[in-house]
Amino acid sequence: MKKYFLDTNIIIDLLSQRLLDDSEILKLLEDIPYSNLYVSALSVHITFYVLRIKSNSNLFNQARFFFDLVNVIPLTEEITKKAMSIEFKDFEDALQYFSAVKNCDYILTRDKKDFEKIQRLAPSPVKILNKYHL
Repeated sequence: MKKYFLDTNIIIDLLSQRLLDDSEILKLLEDIPYSNLYVSALSVHITFYVLRIKSNSNLFNQARFFFDLVNVIPLTEEITKKAMSIEFKDFEDALQYFSAVKNCDYILTRDKKDFEKIQRLAPSPVKILNKYHL
């Protein structure tokens, strides 16, 4: 079965329920077992920061449940050095990209354009999907 990397923007959309009207992404995610979903450890931090998640809140419990179900890819020295080796304006996206390349077949993001730019700098077989190109 294929492995899907969820960019941070998709995780934030899911936890803040911004995807409720986006049936294409929800349908895709409903058809993928959690065991085939991957996120970067960096996404955990960013998600908690952006959503201002506080311990023991309802959102905290939802986030913890979600991150317990998916595979969290460690942010390694190898991933960090690869991200630094390319000249790209958004270092965080580069970290996400190289986390996905090492572990997944697809990247699901709202930021397909930037990920495709990174892919031109560091080609890989990973396919980049967004809600318009599933």
